[in-house]
Amino acid sequence: MSSNVQSVVCCLGDPVAGNPTQFLMQRAAAAQSLDWMFVTAEVPECRIKEAFQGIRALRFSGVAFLPPHQTAGAKLVDSVTEAALRSGHVRIARRDGDLWLGDDSLGTAIVELVDFHSDSGAIQNERRGEQGLFVVTGLPWLAQLVRLSLTSERSGQMRELVESADAIAEPKAELPSDELQATPTLIQSPNIDSNATVKPLTFDDAAKSDGIIDTLVVDSAAECPSAKILAKFKWSETPTIVFVEPNPRWEHGLDSIGIPNAKILRPLDVAGAKAIVNFNFWTGYKTDFAFVRESLDEYCQW
Repeated sequence: MSSNVQSVVCCLGDPVAGNPTQFLMQRAAAAQSLDWMFVTAEVPECRIKEAFQGIRALRFSGVAFLPPHQTAGAKLVDSVTEAALRSGHVRIARRDGDLWLGDDSLGTAIVELVDFHSDSGAIQNERRGEQGLFVVTGLPWLAQLVRLSLTSERSGQMRELVESADAIAEPKAELPSDELQATPTLIQSPNIDSNATVKPLTFDDAAKSDGIIDTLVVDSAAECPSAKILAKFKWSETPTIVFVEPNPRWEHGLDSIGIPNAKILRPLDVAGAKAIVNFNFWTGYKTDFAFVRESLDEYCQW
């Protein structure tokens, strides 16, 4: 888009009332002095293809697909990243020329959030890579999304926590099979090994293992072991626990055993990290996490 035409990014969802995305994006753009606009549109599921065709015709710069449109978004764009292929979701997309690239930014947001809250920067990251396990539990593709955003050294220390060996299943790398559009092209990073997998770790194995859990990522689908088994897990001195979505089972389980010095990061923290990653995807500019988190708190008080 020429420099004298304002860039416009649109958020599509249903419902969208109460969603803070526009507030956060407009504030971030103002802080960077960007001539940039973010707008929100409520689009019913049956009209998402029509809405995206309008965005194409108007030559918007980007789009955020909110529920329930993230699966449809994966078939509307022209190309997708490995992350979007793994999850089957496109949460964000941007226009490059006349073509649209879709991505699932959740894994990157989780990793950046954990890094931001690490105690001692490079020293802490080095310790994570050498001995601390980065454990993810929940939907099968969540661990794959996180793996794609970790360095090769740290991904070697990653585990997918599952209830039992019977629950271990490698997620298929394929997009939804609807007929919105022809299957998008995969845009793969040269640093990503598509054939790599995340090592599984069952509840019982985790209780018997000497592996130290430094980071735990949990979503709403994650099953929680009994308090008796959970108490046998080995935790680092300052573990980071990320709740991507609320999970009362894990909340209660962790409360019952008590983990000294644990850092609990909640869905609102994840939302802030996603805002930073998404803004960078659309504009190329980085935004400070503390600034975004403060903006979220202000929005939630309204």
